[in-house]
Amino acid sequence: MSASVDSLTLRMLPKNSPAKHIVTRLSPHLPSFTDIFDEESFYITFLLLAFGSVMAVYFLSRRVTLKDAGHID
Repeated sequence: MSASVDSLTLRMLPKNSPAKHIVTRLSPHLPSFTDIFDEESFYITFLLLAFGSVMAVYFLSRRVTLKDAGHID
């Protein structure tokens, strides 16, 4: 069900590095991208994230005011 560690990722890490050890130990426990999303749910998630970002920017642009720091020579 979970994806194995990409061999290129492991080859890029130095031998006996803590990061390599962590990646090797945690990768069997983490789901792969395809285990989480199918095509339809990915597009729905992306659209919700994009819409939420636009709404957050719009809301913040109405509420936050920037003050001029003044002229600096």
